[in-house]
Amino acid sequence: MITYAGSYEGSNPNIFTINLDGSGRTQLTTDGLSSAPFFTSDKSKIVFCNANSTPEIFSMNYDGSNKINLTNYGSSYNIEPSISPDNSKVLFASGRSGTLQIWKMNMTGSSQTRVTSIGADTWGPKFVPNDNNHFLFNSDAATGRSTLEDIYIANIDGSSVTRLTSAEGQYNNYYPTISRDGTKFVYFSWGGGYSDVWVRNIDGSGAINLSNSGYSSNNGEPSISYDGTKVVFHSDRTGTYQVYSVNIDGSNLTRLTSIGASKNFKPQYLPNGQILFFSDRDGNIQVYKMGGDGTNQVNITNNAYQEGDGLPTSTEKPNF
Repeated sequence: MITYAGSYEGSNPNIFTINLDGSGRTQLTTDGLSSAPFFTSDKSKIVFCNANSTPEIFSMNYDGSNKINLTNYGSSYNIEPSISPDNSKVLFASGRSGTLQIWKMNMTGSSQTRVTSIGADTWGPKFVPNDNNHFLFNSDAATGRSTLEDIYIANIDGSSVTRLTSAEGQYNNYYPTISRDGTKFVYFSWGGGYSDVWVRNIDGSGAINLSNSGYSSNNGEPSISYDGTKVVFHSDRTGTYQVYSVNIDGSNLTRLTSIGASKNFKPQYLPNGQILFFSDRDGNIQVYKMGGDGTNQVNITNNAYQEGDGLPTSTEKPNF
């Protein structure tokens, strides 16, 4: 089972689930304002964002029932939820304190508490897998410039904030995705109008440029395989966005999609080594799957609507 945000009959994004064989497509929200869905690791709930009036974070049951506004603040942005591995807490970014900071709350929405107190915007929290006490996030705290951003790690109480990347010169470092064993993270670094995909150890050491384009094309949305050996990402180095894989050490860069002028983008690994991705090769943006080597590319959603918004996420992949 996967969940994704798609545009149903031309409206703004709603949230859907669908089986990996393409059956059982079910619309869970109807307001046209819901996006960024993630399953809890016990597969009981979906946490997502809703932009009705002011963005808030909601939860609902696996079948779309019992929708609850968790943040329920009303006058500031509340976005980018991350669920703790034990499903007890949610980290999120909120502007309620004047700058965008990381907050936490229980899965019921209770005990909303500010975590970061950095004199700069912070956003994009991601719990470290199998670790309820540490998370990664983005901030421009080191430079004080919104055009130079870095990735940090901190304790869940906001202590021990440590900078993991260095936004030297024109380069920004965005949106980490963490390996399942919590030892590495991948991210994309942007500068001069282009971006490359990098990997580092969880302490910030051992940086390797995986896409290795020399910042001459756009490379982004990396995902680490469940066994931690490979990374997939999209790149427009051939003129259109295609999906590539590379070993975690930077070797064996391989193009997986080759569909002419179509876009193939936002790949995500499944536990069995298959890859989900979006493609517009059939006219509309649809959710596809393929083998880890690029074989057996299949349109899962296969309908007349635009299905691409956010990342396609399986029940086996919480938002780490």
